[in-house]
Amino acid sequence: QVLANMAAWTLHACALLALLCMCWASETTLWPVPSGLKPTAGATRQLAKNFTITGNLPASYSDLYQGILTALTVAPSGTTVWTINVVVKNATAPLTPDTDYSYKVVFNGGSAITITAATQFGGLYALDTVAQLFDNGGFALDAFDLSDAPEFPHRALMLDVATHFVPVASLKQVVDGLLYSKMNVLSLHFAWGPNYRLPSTRFPALPTTPSYSAQDITDLLSYAAQRGVIIVPQIAIPANASYFKNANATFCDAGSIDDTGNSSYAVTAIIKEVNILFNGVSRFFIAGDSYTGGVCTPTMFNNIVGVAVLQLQQLPTNPFIGGWFSLASAVKPSEQFHIFTRNAAELKAAGTAWSTVYAGLDGSFSLSSDASGNLIVPPSAVQSSLYVDLQSMKATNKIIGGNVMLATHNFGSGDVNGTILGQVLFPRASVAGAAAWNYDDKIDFNTVLAAFTTRLAARGLPTCAAGCSCTESTVACTAPAPSSDIETLQFGMIMAIVIFVVFLIIIVVALVRSSGHRSGYSQVN
Repeated sequence: QVLANMAAWTLHACALLALLCMCWASETTLWPVPSGLKPTAGATRQLAKNFTITGNLPASYSDLYQGILTALTVAPSGTTVWTINVVVKNATAPLTPDTDYSYKVVFNGGSAITITAATQFGGLYALDTVAQLFDNGGFALDAFDLSDAPEFPHRALMLDVATHFVPVASLKQVVDGLLYSKMNVLSLHFAWGPNYRLPSTRFPALPTTPSYSAQDITDLLSYAAQRGVIIVPQIAIPANASYFKNANATFCDAGSIDDTGNSSYAVTAIIKEVNILFNGVSRFFIAGDSYTGGVCTPTMFNNIVGVAVLQLQQLPTNPFIGGWFSLASAVKPSEQFHIFTRNAAELKAAGTAWSTVYAGLDGSFSLSSDASGNLIVPPSAVQSSLYVDLQSMKATNKIIGGNVMLATHNFGSGDVNGTILGQVLFPRASVAGAAAWNYDDKIDFNTVLAAFTTRLAARGLPTCAAGCSCTESTVACTAPAPSSDIETLQFGMIMAIVIFVVFLIIIVVALVRSSGHRSGYSQVN
């Protein structure tokens, strides 16, 4: 009887342990970590085949996750979820720097999950979170209440497409990766040094081969907007603008300067063209930090910056203006900072005066490798260090978010290969996005990152596998990547159960032996 009771107790304990482990797995692999989650452990819930997405989220948005969710479905049963109901307060909200991405996901048992979101973009993010919950066998919860919103509105990647051309198909893959990472800004460095990658009607000889056509930009803008990603054009003006030589235009970096004539006209013309090409910019980057002397005096340089700022401020969209500058007293060697502001006086400042500007600071990390081909910043450092910087500057109430950047100098000759680009960017760019979304230093970082990386790969995105270090030229793996995030968790769960069972068996055997000894002693007496 003792053995029977102990065996029954052991089975119940093992079942409870397994349930708790599965519940833990479903919660801790969410990326980025939700800002609020209140779960109640229970039976495993899976997504039923022929599930439906209901509510008022436009189909053009819900369709983006229909295939991802369908791949996670199982045959219907008593614990499957049949309906995901998405209720959006404003289903046609414009995509702006102030877009609200907040959402809430509630499950009270039964067969339905309810999503409420401020905008269609918050609805998209909520569907991504729900898809994560159903990864690899579903979630072991009878109920949960999940509220989520970004801590910072600007969660950005800056990608250099000027040094080496990045095909549109590869840029669309990058946009997908940003959506899955809950990042909302892709700043594309279209012009730098001798290369200008946009079409120009005023200066037909300006574009470098290859370059993007007007149709390419239209397609990319539409694709990105559908995924809640703002495309920010970044043009090196007035600094690092030797590309004007292509059009035989006189400009500071081209070797001659006319402060009130050709240079000012060229800046104005380019800004007007880019604004039209991008259907009215909400953010715009210029280069106002690289005064190098020569024929361009500091006064001339500042005046040209002023022309650019004035032209941007006259645009109907009144865009945030971004510009590079240095903050020498506050940065590490691998960091840079830039600024978003509408203040003309700040952007007209030159040289060390930039270090006094704090309006709209935006911390930036480089994802490029160093001269030896080594990663400058590993994933864990990207997240923790960027978060520390964001929080330290948050006290000014002027920080808008975080940015990571990838220059393409180390990609060799020719166009950038999309697979290599994905491996270099992801998941490290996603780590930066998580730092600006909701940083949590209590999670098992490596396990969660491995789970997220596997998820990206399952969705068809080129990534750097767990256990590997990926640069522009090499992929070095120190350990085999797990085939799925859940396998690692299942292995740990199984081992815990095995150890637990062995421990209980030892106790049972000890009790039985003790009982036998006592019985024999009584008979002798």
